Amino acid sequence: MHSPYSLGPPPNKRLDGCNCNRITSLFPSVSITDIGCNSHSEFEAGNRDYPSIPDFIFRFLPSSSPDFSQFFPFQISTSSSGEEPCYAGVPMSSIVEQGLGVGDVISLLWFKRSLPRYCTKFIEICIMLCADHGPCVSGAHNTIVTARAWKDLVSSLVSGLLTIGPRFGGAIDDAARYFKDAYDRGLTPYEFVEGMKKKGIRVPGIGHRIKRGDNRDKRVELLQLFARTNFPSVKYMEYAVQVETYTLSKANNLVLNVDGAIGSLFLDLLAGSGMFTKQEIDEIVEIGYLNGLFVLARSIGLIGHTFDQKRLKQPLYRHPWEDVLYTK
Repeated sequence: MHSPYSLGPPPNKRLDGCNCNRITSLFPSVSITDIGCNSHSEFEAGNRDYPSIPDFIFRFLPSSSPDFSQFFPFQISTSSSGEEPCYAGVPMSSIVEQGLGVGDVISLLWFKRSLPRYCTKFIEICIMLCADHGPCVSGAHNTIVTARAWKDLVSSLVSGLLTIGPRFGGAIDDAARYFKDAYDRGLTPYEFVEGMKKKGIRVPGIGHRIKRGDNRDKRVELLQLFARTNFPSVKYMEYAVQVETYTLSKANNLVLNVDGAIGSLFLDLLAGSGMFTKQEIDEIVEIGYLNGLFVLARSIGLIGHTFDQKRLKQPLYRHPWEDVLYTK
């Protein structure tokens, strides 16, 4: 299989020079002919495309010179002076002319392929439902306090984003990992939950500070309804629901939360679309793609909170003393 990396701009792009000499200096046993640059002067003149880096070069990487870090491998987008930008090979004009949306752009830039419309619609629904959850959650609170200190937009946004983690919005990846592992191993909900309990690990995607079994999260219900209507299979989501049924027998607040819903349903999206290999699915879950959805979505709300505080000309925030409890 040919290497996806190239020595410069992608095919059909004009050149300002050639990096072949840099490659051969790093790997003395590799010649310009090996790389595919048979007409070096033509590269220097800008008349030919950059060749791809041969796969065998990457066998040298573990012991290669640190200078190799000067190269900047990429796969998802292309752009050069005077040329139309492309996302995963799809020109900007095509994206606009086809009326594609943010979900389609995410499918190209994150997954390097055009996903079916129900998949990109699900991505867009996730973004809309997770954009904001009021001013009292940790992310919004941080952003509001920072904005009222009259910091700039980026500082206010980042202060809120930095709260995202295992306890706030950042459990989607872990929920997907644990649900996938348990389902694939054929564990019953009892075996899964009790096994996690013995390890001292809370089940990611289960539990909410406010929602209860008799007061479900509307976001979860909307996601489940869309998936049951449009997905070819919802086996991971149904397993998560079975886990929820068991955990609710323990406590009324151990409901499937939005992290668990997105995590399990994204597994169904990846598995049911037929566009990903098992290895690719494992890699996506391991890298942490799914938390990226929450980060992207919540950025919309945090930016809104920043603008809101500045528009209202709110003064510097100072927390009331009566809420402070000194302990020994």
